[in-house]
Amino acid sequence: MKLFSSLQKFIVTGKDRLKLLNRLLDKGIMCQEIVEKNESICFEALNRDKKAVFALASDLDCKLTSDNIASLSGVLKKSLIHCGFVIGLLMSIALAFLLNGTILQIKIETDNEDARRHILSVLDENGVHILSFYKDFDMIKLERELKTKVDEISWAGISIHGSTMVIDTLDYIPPPESDNKRMPCNVVAEYDCVIEKCEVYEGTLSVCIGSGVRAGDVIISGKGEKTITKKEKDKVSEIHIPTYTRASGKVYGQFSKTAGFFFPYEEYVNTYTGKQKNVSFLDVFDVSIPLFYGRVSGDYTVTSKTRPLVVLGKELPISIKDVCYSEYVSALNTYTDKQIDEKIDVTLKNYEESFLKGFEMRDKKMNINRTDKGVYVNAEYTLYGEIGAQSDIYVKKS
Repeated sequence: MKLFSSLQKFIVTGKDRLKLLNRLLDKGIMCQEIVEKNESICFEALNRDKKAVFALASDLDCKLTSDNIASLSGVLKKSLIHCGFVIGLLMSIALAFLLNGTILQIKIETDNEDARRHILSVLDENGVHILSFYKDFDMIKLERELKTKVDEISWAGISIHGSTMVIDTLDYIPPPESDNKRMPCNVVAEYDCVIEKCEVYEGTLSVCIGSGVRAGDVIISGKGEKTITKKEKDKVSEIHIPTYTRASGKVYGQFSKTAGFFFPYEEYVNTYTGKQKNVSFLDVFDVSIPLFYGRVSGDYTVTSKTRPLVVLGKELPISIKDVCYSEYVSALNTYTDKQIDEKIDVTLKNYEESFLKGFEMRDKKMNINRTDKGVYVNAEYTLYGEIGAQSDIYVKKS
């Protein structure tokens, strides 16, 4: 889904012009091409945000003017079908028949530039080029050669879509190098908490059950000590040698977590008007030709569906693209206290399901502060669950 909206150029003057820009950014309104000249600031924003920009400017000591900027979408909206369209359409269909079975584009689905270069090299060795006839090649044999000769991929699949050869690939991921020497580590606390339960699999328990720890404190230590008794003549001495292991275990405790939210009484939202306009384009070799008169103006969301053109059972490199424009308007929406309370319930539920999953919720306290601008919510949770995490020990070489 893609927004179909033109740009507006704004010129703002006044002592609060910088504060206006900061408020626009806080509201999530995209600004670009920002230039400060003399006592004014020029910037560009989407046409759908025009009302919001003027509303914010009216709250400050700013003078604001705006002007439309021509965009690619605006040019497409104003395009009309001229009298040569029919001739062009007939020529396009004739050209499609002549080029049926011809490769006009090679599309390689990979982000690896080395793989892309080597794939093109293998295709060149086999005579596969733009304007080649794909029916002259054994696709299965070509796939095998790609998998054999291109080291950066582990699999390749070739398909033909109209006049486009699409090569799908899977990147080769080398197996990790085996390492029998594991890095020693401790098990540390992830939160400030009270330890209630601990299961030690490897290492030494460093704290007592029921004691409080801070985030980062060592709970299960991977550092130990080995004592060697050395006897020389009549003298016995002990040598203490540090030892290290990879500590592991499960640590359970109770901790607190807080989350803050703000719900404004007023915000700009996009509301669909229910008006829709359905048009069609003729796609010929990646060129879209409008099959309608007039233009589409306003703010719309766009959805499209492509239907390939089939003649005598053969799929041509020509397709019909059906486009649906759904109109929307950006309006200032005002919420009541009841609606704000409903939003609070939904937001907290989503937060708990997303970020507190896996923990037992033992208590929940909420502090709600209502102001003229909106409602501030501070939620404090008392949770119980696994709070230990492994942290590597870096041993200095002696």
